[in-house]
Amino acid sequence: MILFLNIIALYSFQAIVWLFYNVRYKILLYTYNDPCDLLTPIWLVLVIHAPYFINTLAYPSFHFCIMIERARATLFAENYEKEGRLLGIYMSLFVWLISIIYYIYISLAALADTEEFGQPQGAIYMTTKYNALPMFYMTIFTLILMIVTTICDWRIIILNRKIKNLNKNSAKYSLSQNFQLNENTLSMRLILPLDLSYALFYSFYIVFAIILRAYKSSMPISQYILFYNVDDTFLFVHIAITLIVYISFINYIKKCKNRITQNIFAQEQAKLHFKQLQEFWR
Repeated sequence: MILFLNIIALYSFQAIVWLFYNVRYKILLYTYNDPCDLLTPIWLVLVIHAPYFINTLAYPSFHFCIMIERARATLFAENYEKEGRLLGIYMSLFVWLISIIYYIYISLAALADTEEFGQPQGAIYMTTKYNALPMFYMTIFTLILMIVTTICDWRIIILNRKIKNLNKNSAKYSLSQNFQLNENTLSMRLILPLDLSYALFYSFYIVFAIILRAYKSSMPISQYILFYNVDDTFLFVHIAITLIVYISFINYIKKCKNRITQNIFAQEQAKLHFKQLQEFWR
């Protein structure tokens, strides 16, 4: 649950920042007195691009962590309820830390290029000769990470089914463990299509981005930014779909947990009632 909430926070942050940028630019278009008023200061360029670069590493990493969490919940379902929340907190802090460090590195590399990044921009961008190669390596790494995560998600679904079938034939039945396995199955059925769709959208995005960067020197910077914004549309479409699905899933999980809590409470009440009856008949 904690990792899902982090993904929603990540996407919401990116949507809010880009909404601010577009609203600001629309206001300037109708109120500017000098063409220089339309330029974006370097500090604001860094702020606007922060969610994008953090998301580049954080989103695949969060999905990888969710896969690790679901694998642990599948293999150690009995202990997961006690330790799962703490594991989610640790993984969330780690992902945010490495993602912010990556963004700081990209920002410092961009600021080091005073020729292309030393003055206010019209069409905003952060790609320079100092960070283009690290950004390329990061896109390849995150794509591989998503492919590995997707394959592991599929394997976890199969493993969940096998464990559920074994539990059905077992004399020892645990309501909480069975609920955990059902939650795992539901989670992986949700995550697997999202991972597949992200890998697909991200593949299109990377291929188009590689082609754009190969021809960057032969086109005007305004045209380059225009095509790059079109390329970003692939990710924004996936963001919109993901937000809707994740919010619906979290609401569903909350209802299921409330239901299982009520069932456990009813079982405890029934045990207490029968215990009182036994003492009464004695």
